[in-house]
Amino acid sequence: MSSVKFHIITTVYNCEKYISTCLKMLSLQTYDNWDGIIVDDVSADRTAQIIRARLPKKMTFVLNKKNVGSLANQVKIIPLGIYADEDVIVKVDGDDWLYNKDSLKILAKYYENPNVWMTYGSHVYFPSGERGTTPVPVSKDYDFRRSRWVMSHLRSFKYFLFKNILVEDLKSKETNDFYATSEDCAVMKPMAEMAGWEHIKYIDKILYVYNRNNPLGDGKIHRSLMAKCGSEIYHSPRYKKRTKQELIDGIKGR
Repeated sequence: MSSVKFHIITTVYNCEKYISTCLKMLSLQTYDNWDGIIVDDVSADRTAQIIRARLPKKMTFVLNKKNVGSLANQVKIIPLGIYADEDVIVKVDGDDWLYNKDSLKILAKYYENPNVWMTYGSHVYFPSGERGTTPVPVSKDYDFRRSRWVMSHLRSFKYFLFKNILVEDLKSKETNDFYATSEDCAVMKPMAEMAGWEHIKYIDKILYVYNRNNPLGDGKIHRSLMAKCGSEIYHSPRYKKRTKQELIDGIKGR
């Protein structure tokens, strides 16, 4: 068994058409050192029933009593696990899925390098099969807070980065609620700033299928809200670059 431990985090809402594929691809992974938590955010369709019937043995199912949103669920469930600082969290949306049975195996190879703390890219779109154009490599001159966003699926990061994000930076300054959209930027930008570009790896190999067919996708029903949340995150204060020891010790803040 590889020493790289993955924790898959999946949040779902009304994903009955896609959740079976998501769970199937997790079940088929040839890499075995992983577990996962899947949270149903009070779906109004058959999502919960399908999860119960097809839940992989390595995963725990949580059914919310109240809809709180994907980001709030992530913040709530990640500390529930007994995660070590070097454990790697992998975000797989419930309407998306891993590209093939070796996705985690390939990802683990990158994390065997102790200097890799975060990864992102690459994916294909469903149903077109076209390669996503958002993720590209970054250099030391890239501004994680203000430059064009490139850190798309598949996103993963070590726990010692996530634990140092200030919770207030994941919430709207206007409502004090967790961001309802743009969660990837809210989470990844602070971690990238703390890590520094030399600890972030762009993966050119396709590891993920990004579903553009879901009518509930944020880009289809929350475009104006995405712009508003994205602007607020864009203008938020940057985090300081930290050493691994500082991050492990839990020196939170900017």
